[in-house]
Amino acid sequence: MKGIVALLLITLAAGGSANAAPVVLDLSRSHSFEDLMRSGLSIKEIAGGLHGQAYSIQSQEVEIRLPAGRSITQTMVLGTIDTQNGELRQLSMYGEVMPLEQAVQIAHLFHQSYDLPTAAMTAWKDANRNGIRSVNGYSVSPVLQYYPIISLAIDGSINQLYPWVVRFEIDWGWKEQREWNEERAWRELPRPAIAAISLDPPGGLRYDPRDAYKESLEAQAKFEKELAAKGATSTPTATQSTSIKAKPEFPLVIQPEHPLSFPRSWIVGAILLLAVAGGTLFKFLRK
Repeated sequence: MKGIVALLLITLAAGGSANAAPVVLDLSRSHSFEDLMRSGLSIKEIAGGLHGQAYSIQSQEVEIRLPAGRSITQTMVLGTIDTQNGELRQLSMYGEVMPLEQAVQIAHLFHQSYDLPTAAMTAWKDANRNGIRSVNGYSVSPVLQYYPIISLAIDGSINQLYPWVVRFEIDWGWKEQREWNEERAWRELPRPAIAAISLDPPGGLRYDPRDAYKESLEAQAKFEKELAAKGATSTPTATQSTSIKAKPEFPLVIQPEHPLSFPRSWIVGAILLLAVAGGTLFKFLRK
């Protein structure tokens, strides 16, 4: 359900600030809560997370600096941070909505940076080329080849025009990595071939999620104009055929599973999401 709500927020958001300088979160030498606070990242405390106290972050451009000279930048629409005993345990960020080709280009860059094979990604892209969205989405991670554990996923959004979002995740503290720390990573891990990458749509492109509803909103405006010309003042009800045509349709989209996350009750979540999104947009159209 948490993932469904996140994708709803991403779909309805107008997008982050493209011109503001990114907030630098330097996790190259340590990953403490003090590092988080020093960055100036705007966070909000929420209920306990997977490991301990959790925080949410919204609508900010973030540059994350990692061990071995690596940095990753993303315009984040929504994110969460889990902490435990004064240390960051997991950081997850959702980017902006985008078309399939843009999401795949970002994934290609991630593969190149971590020297990962691309056969599975190519097969996933071909399966979704005609708009048929995969139940499982796509995710990839070098797992224990680097420290900390980094993963990237292409998740489905509920936006018909821009149906994909890129999710970036960092995990610390896994049992297999207890002998590792940031200082050792700097000393022993090789510098990446592509040290700095961006998870934003290539070429600085931005996609307004409201574009998906442009046709419906224009139809509603036209109908209201016709009513005004006839002297009518009432808004059409759902039983009128013209109102039904003007009402946006929301597809049933299944939240993809991520290999590092817990199972989600996606069926119930999707139904609730449709109800919330439909009600919200209908109220907006009636204004």
